[in-house]
Amino acid sequence: MKKYFVVLVWIMGIGIWSLNQSAEAAENFTYDLEKGGEQSGNIEMPDGANVTLTVEEVPASLSQTNISNGFHTFATVQNKSYLIKGSQALIWNASFKILVNNKLITKASDAKASSPTGRVYYSKLKLFSTKKKASLEFKIDQWIGGVRTVQLVSTISGNNLIVTHN
Repeated sequence: MKKYFVVLVWIMGIGIWSLNQSAEAAENFTYDLEKGGEQSGNIEMPDGANVTLTVEEVPASLSQTNISNGFHTFATVQNKSYLIKGSQALIWNASFKILVNNKLITKASDAKASSPTGRVYYSKLKLFSTKKKASLEFKIDQWIGGVRTVQLVSTISGNNLIVTHN
């Protein structure tokens, strides 16, 4: 009888561990820097939840724009600000801005995170030393469902900005 109980507990433990592993799988959305504008994508997570990721080009002020004979230079196309947004219905909403200069993320700012069904008690915006990646990590204490950690990561890869949700 003890053998069956031990085997049952072991199988349940494996099942819970595998659920945690699949829930932490990274999903991503690719934004085309050359196309610009606002681009969105919906991602279905392994647990069936839908996450919406949006990247929006933030207009630069005229003083920050390089104008040469009435035409924007190539550098202007590459030197822009972007608003990274993510949301999961009734669970969380988050956003942050990045400044991209010559295919490098030079600044990450204006981090915001909220939860209609709990409270955000930890939030950290990080710009990695490679200047190719910035991330926003936050923790939500949900009234029902416990603590949840969410991470939005933006990575420059060629002419794309890849936004990953963990």
